[in-house]
Amino acid sequence: MTKSLFKFIVVFLLFQKGLSQTIQWTEKTSQYNLPAGIRFYEGTMSNDPVFKAWYAIADLSNQNLAIRPYASTTRKDLVQFSSEVGAYVTINGGYFDMTTGAIYSSVVYPNEVKYQNVKTLTRNSQSYPVIRSFFGMNKDFTCSAEWIYHFSSEMSGIYKFNNPLAYSYNDPNPKPAPQPSDGVQYTNLLTGIGGGPMLVKNGVQRLTYNEEIFWGSGVELNDSRPRTAVGVTADNKVIFFVTNGLKLSDMPTVMQSLGCVNAINLDGGGSSAMAIKNQTIYNQGRTVPAIFCITHRDSLNLPKTPTYENIIDTEMPQVEKQGGWFETANAGYYGNSKSLLNAVGDGSNYVKYNLNLPGEAEYFVYAWWVASSNRSTATPYIVKHKNGETTVNMDQTKGHASWNLVGKFTFSGSSDEYVKITNAGSPSGAYVVADAIKIVSYDQNLVSTEKEQKYYGKILELHQNYPNPFNPTTTISYNLPSDSYVELTIYDIYGRKIKTLVEENQKAGKYSFKFNANDLASGTYVYILKTDIKVEARKMNLMK
Repeated sequence: MTKSLFKFIVVFLLFQKGLSQTIQWTEKTSQYNLPAGIRFYEGTMSNDPVFKAWYAIADLSNQNLAIRPYASTTRKDLVQFSSEVGAYVTINGGYFDMTTGAIYSSVVYPNEVKYQNVKTLTRNSQSYPVIRSFFGMNKDFTCSAEWIYHFSSEMSGIYKFNNPLAYSYNDPNPKPAPQPSDGVQYTNLLTGIGGGPMLVKNGVQRLTYNEEIFWGSGVELNDSRPRTAVGVTADNKVIFFVTNGLKLSDMPTVMQSLGCVNAINLDGGGSSAMAIKNQTIYNQGRTVPAIFCITHRDSLNLPKTPTYENIIDTEMPQVEKQGGWFETANAGYYGNSKSLLNAVGDGSNYVKYNLNLPGEAEYFVYAWWVASSNRSTATPYIVKHKNGETTVNMDQTKGHASWNLVGKFTFSGSSDEYVKITNAGSPSGAYVVADAIKIVSYDQNLVSTEKEQKYYGKILELHQNYPNPFNPTTTISYNLPSDSYVELTIYDIYGRKIKTLVEENQKAGKYSFKFNANDLASGTYVYILKTDIKVEARKMNLMK
């Protein structure tokens, strides 16, 4: 075989029982108008003229590529579905009811759980709690295969587990339902799809057919039928795989032979299908309610990257307080300081956040509070901006422990601009809440302003930790434009303090500090830099 021909033919020898034949992979990328970063292969067996397989491989280090699912309330032909959403490569999604079209596998959009993995199954006239497989793309565009369970319909209710429940084949005894304390909150998830069983986990073949209770489902272990799977390689290349006939028991070897270190099975049989854009690669004519796509990253509709973002909490030096504010014991407050309450009154009591913004631009103002039934339904947020004062009344019986948009305003960057919460709320007898505010701008003009100020060393700059994600150490650095008292503190995603790295007076200059998270669980953490000038915060991801 010549070297040039070798570039187009890849041979993998598969030794698992039942699949000792050679699959020859021939690259077909040039036959399709695919963007950079995606390649496509067709597989055949020399002694089985009927056998076919296909896989697409997408390099997610390409900033134009992403993966995501789509779901529909009505079942659609896969090629039609693919064409409608503008996908580059599409495969069928997870499991569903053939009669009603009800989706039984997770479908997660950015910041939205559309459907959940099935949480219980009926076998032997009993209800069996079950933890099933999921393939996700994280917020840093790395991918992984996990066993997950939904404790609510929110993103925050998705937890991942080191193992599924320990069922055996035709197990007569249901296990107790999993608890959040048994797993880890899936905090860095961006999007993904459920299915099962697991095929490869952390570089090891791991076929959890029994544990995920696929016995009794019609998904057989050792019959040859069409299959669909998705996996990821060690260098974060995603593989979409479809075949017209393999045993499920063969699939771990197939996916590992393609380089996958993590992979799950998706719905197979008559549902298995693949399309490149609006061209059919394999389609048996069955309509499906969910698909999984390699697509342009713009399809995620992610928020723009802020040119400025700052969080001001009530304990910070630029916050002024007037009147009898007191702490609430209720959970859900932002950061390290509890929410402050004040009885509805004449408006003479207030909490004032002095902004000191870096320049004239449009800014979004958000507010965080602990909601309760005895809160004011019209808490006044008075915003002093370039064009005067605007009062926005916020209903604090809702929006618990989250960022609530107060509004968009043009600020000049002058020192007299602020956001002020007063106790002139309603109804009488209720309480107003003061907690953190967040100021965000996407104004590109502000980038130039900030760059100019940085050149002259006039602003505080907190850098993104490196590496990120990290395991278990990372470096946090910042530029201090003038002498200041400095606190650099690590918090978990719930606002609980983990560790204080710096707590001292510092001279102007550049600083770097190592953070070792060896004793912490995987997840998202926040590091906050507090100075006499202002406060800045960034997120970092620990992946073990």
